Amino acid sequence: MAKPPLRGNKVARRLFAYFLVFLKSKAAGRACHARQPPAGHATHVSRPHDKPKRQQHPPQGKEKQPTSPPGEKPRREKSGMIQPPKPPKKTRSMSEIILHQYPQSPVAEKVRVGFGIKNLTWRSVEIPRLPPKPDLVPLTGGYRRTPVMQIGADIYCDSQCILRELERRYPTPSYYPASEHLSGGLPWAITRWTDDRFFAQTIKIVLAGAGDNLPADFAEDRGRLYFGADWQTELKAAQLELQHYAAQLRGQFAWLNDWLAGSRNFLLGDQPGVVDACAYHLVWFIRGRWDSGAKLLSEFPHLLEWEARVKAIGHGTNTDLSATEALDIANNSTTVTPECSDDNDPQQLTPGMEIGIAPDIDGGELAVTGIVHAVSCDSISVLRESPETGQVCVHFPRVGYRISVA
Repeated sequence: MAKPPLRGNKVARRLFAYFLVFLKSKAAGRACHARQPPAGHATHVSRPHDKPKRQQHPPQGKEKQPTSPPGEKPRREKSGMIQPPKPPKKTRSMSEIILHQYPQSPVAEKVRVGFGIKNLTWRSVEIPRLPPKPDLVPLTGGYRRTPVMQIGADIYCDSQCILRELERRYPTPSYYPASEHLSGGLPWAITRWTDDRFFAQTIKIVLAGAGDNLPADFAEDRGRLYFGADWQTELKAAQLELQHYAAQLRGQFAWLNDWLAGSRNFLLGDQPGVVDACAYHLVWFIRGRWDSGAKLLSEFPHLLEWEARVKAIGHGTNTDLSATEALDIANNSTTVTPECSDDNDPQQLTPGMEIGIAPDIDGGELAVTGIVHAVSCDSISVLRESPETGQVCVHFPRVGYRISVA
């Protein structure tokens, strides 16, 4: 037994006392491990629901120090040991529908009616009517039109692409409620009329009809988008031809009215479909945004009855979501779109190629660039990244968009 240190050395005395305590604890530990369980007592048997015991010793080799996400400091416990940060809590479902839109958008109204037909629940992120759109561009890569649909890290641009994806994910009730010979492709062919020439003429009469009441910044933005590079000249010409455009719209609304004159409640039968959503947004737009819109529509009784029926469908169920939350959802999600190629693609696009995508009209818009992920005759999907979202998959329709190979 070692002799105690000199009385005057307090530090040495304290260390000696600690040493004695250590020896006693070691002896007690050995005695504890030597004991066997009494007769009649079973030893513990692990069960599937038991929590696994923490490993007492790390595996051989150098153990990597836990790291923290950028911008987050590691937690330090009371013991002074550095602990890895807690993982972020995903408080939102990664599969919920998010629509980036603003209330006055006619194309957003088309999609909102699409939600109503399928009675969907969705979240609404209100975006600015004019660029810049700093919380939208990180998701789309530069696409600035309205609306944009987000589901996790999958971003759908253009209402055609949005509605087709909704039909794929939520097939009941269908957007093609009519008999077999009117289902599938034909409704989309009809929407090329409503979304192309019919919509273009409606936009022109609304912008030209506003005259000097159109705000300068809005006139410049929408003028370039819908009238081309020489938009000021074209807008003035449209103001002079306002009655011509009114006559063009009147004739096309008359077609719809005649088609609805029979016993059908909606354009393709007794139940609403994608064609109803695409035609309705033009009626909604011209009534709400042109001073003479209500008068123009008043001579079409069957159209007015149909308008009331579509309006009664509603927009499904929606609640607001902040742009920051939408970006966080994208950042904490991964695309569910599988990689896909198309051997018959005329442009020979294959996954891994770098491409640019833009509308096939001159609206002064920049192309969205990305890496091809999925190709079909209906759509093109590209992977791209931003600091705000991480990797996302951005989807476009093939019809109506031009693709350039980088």
